[in-house]
Amino acid sequence: MNKSLLLGLAFFITQAYAGESTPGKNDPISQTRKVSVLLVADEYFVERYENWQEKLKIWMASVSKTFQDEFQIAFEIRDIGIFEIWGDYRKSTFPRGIFEEITYLRKEKVDLIVGVSLFQPDCSQLSDINNFMLLGETFWLNRFALVRALDLPSNCPVQNYSQVKTKLWAQLNPQRVLLHEMAHVFGALDNLVPDSIMSYNSSSLKFDAENHRIISAFREYPFQENLSESTSWDLDRCVEQLIEADGLSLATLEKLFTTFKAAVELQNEFDFYH
Repeated sequence: MNKSLLLGLAFFITQAYAGESTPGKNDPISQTRKVSVLLVADEYFVERYENWQEKLKIWMASVSKTFQDEFQIAFEIRDIGIFEIWGDYRKSTFPRGIFEEITYLRKEKVDLIVGVSLFQPDCSQLSDINNFMLLGETFWLNRFALVRALDLPSNCPVQNYSQVKTKLWAQLNPQRVLLHEMAHVFGALDNLVPDSIMSYNSSSLKFDAENHRIISAFREYPFQENLSESTSWDLDRCVEQLIEADGLSLATLEKLFTTFKAAVELQNEFDFYH
């Protein structure tokens, strides 16, 4: 590993913060971090599912259990609301208007805001559904995550359609997409590691070792504070966790710190991970 590069990258992000360490942050995890969540569904989703609130609660409970088991992070639903229509639920492009409309929610006193819409592709669009890009977008290390629930056609003139449908659902069902996006909220990066929730080509619900280390390092990240002005987060400890024992590959560290550097410099809340 190129230690000088790693230390240089660590030095950059350390200099981006003026905060001091908080007593106790270097101690082993002793209690669950509770993260408050506002769930917002648009009208397409609400009209499609009569029991839409229960669906959202089930999905979030599943994600919360995984984070609780892996990182002692629990997502607590503060409220569930209905939002206006975000875009055409049949298009294979993420509705851009969603980002302009959702900004009014920033005044809500919660840690995270999760928006849920619907994606109902027709049979001609099946070949386009091969990763998370159509179904989820996240503000990296920020307060917003967006998910489109996949609603596949019951029948299509496609060879072995039942198998195709089963595979797509295993990889891109709403609970898995939501887990993937919430991982990005805590700094996780996309990869092609077999059997990782962060891989496009997997149906796994497990975290690969590198992303597990990243999420653990960002576990205490203060979502409601400005990224470049945080005073309550122990950045030094986070950096130590990321570089100690060569736990991350050089390529992953470069990608991680480049993303972090851009976020600090630009404060661009519209730079997304899928």
